[in-house]
Amino acid sequence: MNIDAPKPTFLQRVLRFVKAHPVLSNFVAIIIAFIVVVWLLGVIFLNKFTNHGDTVTVPLVKGMKVDVATNALHENGFSVELDSIYDLTGIPGTVIDQSPGENSKVKDGRTIYLRYVCYSPRMITVPAYADMGRRGALAAFRSLGINDIKVKEMSSSSSRVAARYNGLLLKAGDQIPANAAIVLEVPAESYIEETYGSDYAEEFVPADINDAGNGVFQEDEDEEFLRSLNM
Repeated sequence: MNIDAPKPTFLQRVLRFVKAHPVLSNFVAIIIAFIVVVWLLGVIFLNKFTNHGDTVTVPLVKGMKVDVATNALHENGFSVELDSIYDLTGIPGTVIDQSPGENSKVKDGRTIYLRYVCYSPRMITVPAYADMGRRGALAAFRSLGINDIKVKEMSSSSSRVAARYNGLLLKAGDQIPANAAIVLEVPAESYIEETYGSDYAEEFVPADINDAGNGVFQEDEDEEFLRSLNM
């Protein structure tokens, strides 16, 4: 009666291969050892250079003076980048936002972004508004963030618009604060109607003297209309 011999295990087959091919087996072993060593070195040095697993806690600096907050972060090993806004309701020089926020876990040396209330308002450049008409001038100033505008009708022989800040006449290119309160001097509706007609007055002057709406009366339209009157 024939009894089948048990099949060799995987380990037994490997040992037989090593004995039968010693040179090839040594070469394969060297390659495997090299791969393992490189992997281990990579893991060890990568963790060392990236401080893997090492984190620090971001302190709360919101509400501090910007110079105090910056020094505190530098002393804790952080770098700092600043951004400022003008806020009438805020205290000048005070940090109003930080990112990452307090108690965040970050790497040592991480950049912390701070936003603070600046000491002076943002300055804007006065547009070339004089020939835009009432509606166009209002829209031009409002598009730049100037919202405190008082419109004053003037009995004048000129159809040009004038803007004043603290009593001074503004010219295109002048610099004024973004929170400036300006007075916009415009020709009286009666003058425009007498000079150019009621149709032009309806376009040139909005129904509400202090609300120009969203439309913009462009300078080229003014000139085209004036040319048509002189034909």
